[in-house]
Amino acid sequence: MPAAALDVAWTIDARRCGPDPVAELGHRLAGIAACCRRLAAMPARLWIIVSFGDGDATPMREPIWCTIISAMRVAQNEYSGIEIRCLGLAGKSEPEMPDLEMADPEMIDRAAGELLEPDSEREIFFAGTSRMVSRIECGMVG
Repeated sequence: MPAAALDVAWTIDARRCGPDPVAELGHRLAGIAACCRRLAAMPARLWIIVSFGDGDATPMREPIWCTIISAMRVAQNEYSGIEIRCLGLAGKSEPEMPDLEMADPEMIDRAAGELLEPDSEREIFFAGTSRMVSRIECGMVG
């Protein structure tokens, strides 16, 4: 990615959902699609940051995470000039910082490191001290 590329962060609070979760997810995906259309004319990196708050979220068991990363794989094919990355965050907040949603200092440092110096991974999920990436393996049909 060229040094002059624009970095854009789109945040989603996975804990906040309206009375119709399907409509809410559709609304979020429509907003991301509109953002991709606006960014298509310039070199850009789009970060989709999904906060799961406190708890023990497991990425592949979280419907919103699975939906977002799947949709972003499609968007990446449609908008090849945009480097689309997904960053999931789940963990414990520090008692002395109750107003900060993701106050675990180690997780914040690691997430900031991903934003400042991304590697080749496009789908990264931090759960506490764990860093997880998605892998799709094709197998033979038996």
